[in-house]
Parts: sequence; C-alpha cells; structure tokens
Amino acid sequence: MKRWQNWSGTVSATPQQFSQPETEPAIQSLVSTATENGDTVRVAGSGHSFTPVVPSNDQLLSLERYTGVVDVDRNSMEVTVKAGTTLSMLNSDLRERGLALANLGDIDHQTAAGAFSTGTHGTGLQFGVLANQITAIRLVTADGTVEWIQPDEEQRFRAAQVSLGALGVITAYKINVQPAYDLCLRRHRLPVSEVLDNIEQFHEDHRSWEFFWFPHTDTAIVKTFDEVPPGTSPASTDGAIAETLDSVGTRVENAVWEGICQLGTRFPQTARTGTRLISRTLSEKAAVGPSHEILANDREVRFREMEYGLPAAVVPTVFRELRSYIEESTLPVQFPIECRFVGADEPYLSPAYGRDTGFIAVHAYYKKDLSNYFEFCERLFSENSGRPHWGKEHTKTTEYLANSYPEWESFQTVRNDCDPNGIFTNSYLSEIFGTA
Repeated sequence: MKRWQNWSGTVSATPQQFSQPETEPAIQSLVSTATENGDTVRVAGSGHSFTPVVPSNDQLLSLERYTGVVDVDRNSMEVTVKAGTTLSMLNSDLRERGLALANLGDIDHQTAAGAFSTGTHGTGLQFGVLANQITAIRLVTADGTVEWIQPDEEQRFRAAQVSLGALGVITAYKINVQPAYDLCLRRHRLPVSEVLDNIEQFHEDHRSWEFFWFPHTDTAIVKTFDEVPPGTSPASTDGAIAETLDSVGTRVENAVWEGICQLGTRFPQTARTGTRLISRTLSEKAAVGPSHEILANDREVRFREMEYGLPAAVVPTVFRELRSYIEESTLPVQFPIECRFVGADEPYLSPAYGRDTGFIAVHAYYKKDLSNYFEFCERLFSENSGRPHWGKEHTKTTEYLANSYPEWESFQTVRNDCDPNGIFTNSYLSEIFGTA
C-alpha cells in the first residue's frame, strides 16, 4: 500500500487503494465502484494543506496525471482547465497565451482543485478568495454521474466553489482570466505600529498589499503590489530601490532562514536573536515582472501554519494583542506573523463570506512544538469572530463553524444531495460537518 503525506510531513495516510486516473471516465468508474463497495473516496492535490482534509482509509485519488488547459474562449475570457493542473502550470500556460489570473496566493504549487476547494486566497480588497474566479465546476457525484455546475444554480454553485472535496470529485473548472499584466512589487521596512495605524491608507494607495511582523522586533516588512505598463523597470517606479528580487537571492534567504530555524529549535534561547538577525537582513527591494512571478513565492523552509479570517476592522486590535502576548511570553516564536486582506465574497464556505476580511497567519518550524502558541492564537481569533482557513491547522468542529457561516445549512443541503451516504468524507470532515 502506498503511503501519502503532506508537504510539511504532519499529515499522512495509507489507503487501501491509491489511484492516478488519467481520464474522466476512469474517475467516474472509481467513484462508482467505491459507492457499490461502501468505500470512502478522497482526492489528494499537491499536499499543501496542513489539516487532515485528504486522508482516506479506503480510496485515495491523485489527479496529478489529469492536467492541462482544455479550452480557451477569448470572447468570454474563460479557460477550461483540468482539476489536477497546478497553478504554476496554469500560470505558465496562460502567460504563453497572453493571459493571466486576476489574483494568486502566496505560492502556486497547489492544484487548481486543492487551492479553490480549501478557500486559498491572495491579498487585495478588490478580490475575494481565489475560488471567486470560477465560472463553472465539473463534478463527479457519488453515483458516478458527471455534471457542469453553473452560476444559475446558485445554491449548488456557491457550495461547490469552496467544498473541501465533500461534494464529489471535481474534474475541471471554467475560470475567468484577463489579459496578461505586469506588477511592481516593493518591499519596505516600517515600524509595525505605523503599519497598523495606516491600514486604510495602504488599501487606498495600492492594488494590493500585505505585511509580516517579526516577533521580538519593531520591524514589519510591507509588500505592495501595483500594476505597471510592460517594460517598466524598478528604477522608474516612484523612486523604489532598483534591486530585482532574483531566484539566487530568494534561495539565500531560504537557506539562512532554515539555519536559523534549526538553531532555534535545538537551542530555544537563540530564537529571539535569530529572528532579530533575519529581520535586519531583509533589505528594501523592488521588482517588476509578470503578475504570476511577482505574486507567487518560493517557500523552501517547512513549517506548520494556522490562519484565521477576521472582520477586517478588528485586525489592528487583534494584532496588537497577539504582539503583546508574544513579547510577554517566553515562547521561542521565530516565524513572522503574516497579514493579508481580501474583500467580501459569496462562496458559502469562504472565510471571507459576506465581509471584508483580514487574514492573520501564525507559523512554527515543522520540528518545533509551539502548541501553547497556537492555542492562544486560536482562542484570540475565535473571540473576534474568526473563521479558520480550511487548509491550515485549527480545532473547530460543527457547533462553532455552523454559527460562523451564515449559509452553513445551505451547504449541508447541497452536500446531502450530492453525497447522501458520506462517500466523500473522512474523520476530519465528519468533525466539521457531522455525518452526511
């Protein structure tokens, strides 16, 4: 039996059957057989979720052989893409065609289905989670039938946009695209208090932005993203420092950070010094390039992560309370605290459903036990109406979640219709949704 594990090595599974279907009929056949046998079916993407959303004791499908762009409609500006296609593959294909996605998350290694189904997001109040770019969803349900779910089927469509794989096996999407565009990234060092005091101004001044605060320092790294004409050089963008963020520099930063994390894990007393050191080495930089190259990052240092979406208005208060806790504790917190913003959207299980949302993410080196830190953060986020990112660590179950999502019962209705016998569930989803 094949053993599967996620990117961080924190979740694994040894299913009775591991399949890599290459055609949609093969996927339908696997699902039909599982239903007849009373087996459960889960689908693995690239393994970048930190929650046990993937494991199955019975059948685990990987769509890594079911990839590619199927169709491009330039009249409607839609592309049809197979669900196993990674965002990196999709970005490269679109760029060659002079097209691009409107927004991306922090990385682009996830499959389309994995990113959309877990509510993965980027940053920018003009955007919701990435699943808002979907215009149709192709789904294999428990009886093996396949259908396109369209926006005019509002309840089914809103449920399927962010579904955690609980409705069936998604085989393809139609996605809105736009003409390819370039972005200018500027990376600034600012006092974290100044950033928190000027959040609204950053929203007004930039297409999108995000910031990271390094614990045990006053330093925040602010990254702003603005669309620029093709051919713009960093030197010509409002006096930004003309230093390109190249792959060599990124690899060096990752290598230094890996070393600091290993040292801080083995010798916790060095954690604060190490974090202060890395915060000083990150200089102000600027880069211009294709949108997907600017938005996506290389994350080579493995970690655990918890991220909650909060009402945007409470972010400064919550962030300050979190900062006070870290500074007053003796915990060897090293990873920077990340903050991004997205606009209110409509997928039923989007953490940004119905409200402008600020996401605060906390991390720990994958070899380090910071359970007390994560517990405090989750309690703080929960007290402020937080909704957990579905692909990041959390402990929430049905009672809390049902009260957090206004359309929770609407999603459950669709789930019960698509999968009445719980074929597409596992123990994690049972804790979240209850039994089908």
